[in-house]
Amino acid sequence: MRPRIDSYYPDIAIVSRNDGGPLYHTHCLRQLFGQDNVLHLFPYGDLSRKGLFDLHYWVDHGEDACGFPEWKCPKPNVYVTSDTHLGYDYRLKKAREFDWVFCNQKRAVEDFIRDGIPGDRCFWLPHAFDPLAYNRGIFNEKTNQWMTEAVPEKRWDVCFVGNLNDAERADHLDRLFKAIPNFHWDLRQFHEASAIYNASKVCFNVSVRDDINMRCFEVMGSGAFLLTNWIPTLDELIVDGVHLVTYKGMDDMVEKARYYIAHDEEREKIARQGYEWAQLAGTYMRRVLEVLSRTGFFKGEGVPEIPVETWRLKNGEVPNPGLPDLQPEAVSSGA
Repeated sequence: MRPRIDSYYPDIAIVSRNDGGPLYHTHCLRQLFGQDNVLHLFPYGDLSRKGLFDLHYWVDHGEDACGFPEWKCPKPNVYVTSDTHLGYDYRLKKAREFDWVFCNQKRAVEDFIRDGIPGDRCFWLPHAFDPLAYNRGIFNEKTNQWMTEAVPEKRWDVCFVGNLNDAERADHLDRLFKAIPNFHWDLRQFHEASAIYNASKVCFNVSVRDDINMRCFEVMGSGAFLLTNWIPTLDELIVDGVHLVTYKGMDDMVEKARYYIAHDEEREKIARQGYEWAQLAGTYMRRVLEVLSRTGFFKGEGVPEIPVETWRLKNGEVPNPGLPDLQPEAVSSGA
């Protein structure tokens, strides 16, 4: 039996990272279909099997910034795009090559439809996290399992894990860290990043151009308290003050950080509720199942079908259609 799905993204040796959407979507597809039925094809690799699959699955990996030559994805195909807020024209052009388009930013859906992408084939699919890579408690590296009932010591008042690749982000961090000296900044992935979140009272986020970024989901999925800037459309997913806390402006940022550092019970209640929400509505498995349910690929072949937009709040509640009972291996940075 031939492999069913191919996932297109670069060799990690070239892009020097493998913690984004392509890894997680591919990992979930392999959980559903088996390792041998989902292949990863590289732009500069062996493309002799290009086009010989039941489904071609392309997840935005910032390839426009990597200098790769343009190449088209065979059909039938799915496009999941994440960086429309950073490179819109390239992604609009790319979206026109695909049968189905899923955008991590709601604004991109509206813009794509305005610019000619069929509205019945273009949908909002927010970012997410993988609970095997990010979770609460302590990660046991010997067993590749999370000890979710363990309670790590809070070593830092505030933390930020991520790149300082935006002037606004750098300004916010400069102000926050000057106001709260017991801070930690780092560049980590997977359980190492999650360990920092778990060891911090307040996990800080500031998005780039109103993107509900992966960090939002990774912090909540780690069972940690998230303080993020207010973002349009965020209230369609989650409740401010219940699952996370938002700020508007730097003064508000510092004030709320100080307040929740000092109020343990309130902070931990919000962190717990954010964790429950993330486990229910914010996982990559739920996103992948939505892609397959929307498109109808492999319908009737035993792939679980779920109602669409199960991550969207309805009357303040998140629908819960359930997820397949899988026993997957932990996420790794391998291809």
